[in-house]
Amino acid sequence: MKGIYPLYPPVKPAKGINPELVKRGEYLAKMGDCIACHSNMDGGKGVYAGGLSITTPFGTFYSPNITPDKKTGIGNWTEQDFIRALKEGRDPAGRNYFPVFPYIYFSKIT
Repeated sequence: MKGIYPLYPPVKPAKGINPELVKRGEYLAKMGDCIACHSNMDGGKGVYAGGLSITTPFGTFYSPNITPDKKTGIGNWTEQDFIRALKEGRDPAGRNYFPVFPYIYFSKIT
């Protein structure tokens, strides 16, 4: 069903994960409205699992998986990798996320 905006799922820390770190991540995800682009509810993927097609004048891009999964998401990223993506719009290898990821809007989040 198109037009339904997904609700933010309840969050509970995985075993061994600092609950305060999870709470901080939840705050950042809500501030950045990450669910809007990184969830393809029509595609049958989970929340934050990516796969949403975004059509731009530069072509069609597909949002990446930003779950903590180490194989398909950002589970292997360091904190610095995440900060660079959010504030500079670059992936861990230094490649640019622009024009799709509007990092400039998140660059001042603390």
